[in-house]
Amino acid sequence: MNSTGAKLVVNKLYEGVLLPFNESEDIDTNKPLHIMTTAGPYFTSDNLSLNPLMDFLQVLIKEKPDVCIFFGPFLDGRHEQILNGMDGMDATYEEFFQTIIHTIIERTTPLKTQLVFVPSQRDVHHECVYPQPPYQITDIPKQQLDRVHFVSDPSTLNINGVIFGLTASDILFHLGAEEISWYVFITIFITL
Repeated sequence: MNSTGAKLVVNKLYEGVLLPFNESEDIDTNKPLHIMTTAGPYFTSDNLSLNPLMDFLQVLIKEKPDVCIFFGPFLDGRHEQILNGMDGMDATYEEFFQTIIHTIIERTTPLKTQLVFVPSQRDVHHECVYPQPPYQITDIPKQQLDRVHFVSDPSTLNINGVIFGLTASDILFHLGAEEISWYVFITIFITL
């Protein structure tokens, strides 16, 4: 019985169906696999210039990885200028986001690098639910479609038989908060 409603009582457990893995084309397996990751926000805290992103793209072009995984947020809902409505900007959130994605794709066009984009719950232009659907961008040039991938958050990615679990959520922050709450609860309970 759960008369107080303070506990969750499980009567039956239903196991879900596993979703298929997101798969990329096999990359040359005769050499080591080089993967780079980066996580947003991609702006400095005082403005919306893309200088930090451009710096990263310079490193990406120099290193020439096989795969680069971009984690959001791309338009961080906690950024001061975004909270103030992007004063001085003539673009909507969605248009500004598309400009960022197109900049990344255009700057990396000479590379054969596979680009993977993972959304974040802090993106102001995207659905704030968990799990999150992939970004929907329809105007990517056809010659780039083979190397640009939009995945959900969370997702799994199979690259040459190596399975990666991807999420933009800060799971360590959430787990740490649970441990702190549990410790405080026990301390209060024991001292009473």
